[in-house]
Amino acid sequence: MAVLRLEDLYQGWHGLGHACELYNQLLPALARGEQVAYPTWDWAAGRLGEQQIFSPGRIVIIEGVGALNDQAASFIDVGIWLDAPEDLRRERALARDGQTYTPFWSTWADQENGYLAANSPEHHADLVINTATLADPLSALVEASRFLPAGSKPLGLIGSQANSVPTPRQSYQAPADAAALFEALTERPPHAALLESTSQHLEDPLGRNRYSLLAFSTAQQPPLLTADASGTTLLLPGARVQLGHGFFDSLAGLWPPTAPLDTEYPLPLWVGYLGYELKREVGAANLHAHIAEGSCRPDAQFFAPDTIVVIDHQLSRMHLHSTGKPDAAITILLGNPPSHRASASTPRSAIQPRRHGLRIPGEDTPCPA
Repeated sequence: MAVLRLEDLYQGWHGLGHACELYNQLLPALARGEQVAYPTWDWAAGRLGEQQIFSPGRIVIIEGVGALNDQAASFIDVGIWLDAPEDLRRERALARDGQTYTPFWSTWADQENGYLAANSPEHHADLVINTATLADPLSALVEASRFLPAGSKPLGLIGSQANSVPTPRQSYQAPADAAALFEALTERPPHAALLESTSQHLEDPLGRNRYSLLAFSTAQQPPLLTADASGTTLLLPGARVQLGHGFFDSLAGLWPPTAPLDTEYPLPLWVGYLGYELKREVGAANLHAHIAEGSCRPDAQFFAPDTIVVIDHQLSRMHLHSTGKPDAAITILLGNPPSHRASASTPRSAIQPRRHGLRIPGEDTPCPA
C-alpha cells in the first residue's frame, strides 16, 4: 500500500489549481502501476524543492483537496468525501497547523471555493462521512465497507456483516392478532414493517398465506436504502453510501444471494416499500409522490431490521430473530401477546413502516425543481 498526499504537489499557498493539473497528469501512469516523479515544494524557503519519486503499491490511497476532481474520478475505485461545516474545518486546521496556516486561510479557502464551483467531488464519492457528528470517522468507514463497491475489498476492511444477520432466539405460541402484537412491539422503534397474512384461515395450495412477518429496528438509524430521482443512497449513522441511479441493481447488490440462515420460513434482511414512481427506471414518466408543500415521498425505501418475528399460521408457532440479545420487554410481549389492537385504525395487509401508511418517519425529501 502506498499513500500519495496531494499536499506534496501543492506549490505554495496558491498552488491548488496547478496541483490538480499535475495530479491528473500522473494518474494514468499510477493506474498502470508505474512510478511517477514530481517536484516538491520547500515550504520553509517558499520555492521548488527536490524531485520526488513515487512508487505505487497494489493499493494507492490518495488524500487531499483535489483527489476527486472531475477529471480524476474515472481512475478512482472508491472515493470518500469527508464533510464538515466551514467553522469546524477552520478550527481543526488552525489547531493542527497553528500560526503557520492563519495568514493564508482566506487565500486557501478562496481556491477551495473555486475548485468546488468547477468540480463535483462529493457527487463522485462512494461514501460521504459527516465528521462533525462522528468522533471516529474510521469506524464509519469500517461499518460502511460491506456496502461499498468491489474496489474497496483489497483494503481489507471488515464490516459487521456477521453481526447483521438476525439469529434465532426463541419460539412461542402464535398470537391471535398479529397486528395487535405489531402495534405493541413498535410503539417506540421509528422503523418497523408489518407484512400480515389476513387470509391465514383460508386454504391456499401454494401456501402464500402461511406466514406473517413483523420486522423493526431498535436502533434510531438502521441501514436505510432510499431511492428518488437523484439516485439511490444508503444512510448509515453519520455516513451516506452513494450507490448510483439503479435502485433494483443496488438492492440486488445488498440482498444476499443465498439464505443467510437455514430456516424453513422466510427471513428478510431488508424490508420496506416500492412506489409506482420507480417506473422511471424502465423509461416511464418522471413522477413524484408529493407529501406536503415542497416535500416528496421517496420512490422506495428499505431498512435492515435488527429484530424479526415470523408467525407460522399453519403450525401456530412464532419465531424471534435478532442481531443482539433481545430486550426483556420484547420477550415478555411475545410470551404474552395482546389479543386486541389499541388502535382500531391500524391498516392491515400492507407493508407498513410504523402505523401510518407507507412511510418511514423523518425521511421525506425535497421535491426536484
